[in-house]
Amino acid sequence: MKAAYYGRYGPPEVVEIRDVERPTPADGQVLVRVRAASVNRADLDGLKPKPGFVRMFMGLRAPRNHDVGIDAAGVVEAVGPGVTRFKPGDEVMTDLFAAGRFGAFAEYVCAREKAFESIPAGMSFEEAATLPHSAVLALQGMRLRDGRTFEPGDQVLIDGASGNVGPFAV
Repeated sequence: MKAAYYGRYGPPEVVEIRDVERPTPADGQVLVRVRAASVNRADLDGLKPKPGFVRMFMGLRAPRNHDVGIDAAGVVEAVGPGVTRFKPGDEVMTDLFAAGRFGAFAEYVCAREKAFESIPAGMSFEEAATLPHSAVLALQGMRLRDGRTFEPGDQVLIDGASGNVGPFAV
């Protein structure tokens, strides 16, 4: 199968397509054939981490994890033992970052069952692939310090509604 790979930090041009083995789902994991993946700020930040101290976590001189992409949507191809929520043919989306992984820019992704959510009826793969990371961050940003969310009549100021998170907040 084909997958995006980067072996050094730099601009998007450091990413290359490589042939890799198709993953096999282990206990509690789901294998998904990717139908759509989205590029967001987190993907770009991983290629050239700023601020520099982030490299302490990602790899000082070169990335430890060479896979690229966090948001994907697709169809369940296979499930490992112990999977109860999904079966082959189910349409799902994922934020692999929340699962501690990368690799959405590949023909297949494999992660624990908990990393996936069903795609709502009528939503395209392309639409679903834009939601997991950025939309959840927008929702988290709308939570007040006391834990409650906004109610009808509340006033909200959204400053800088650009990038990936801002449009979802609007």
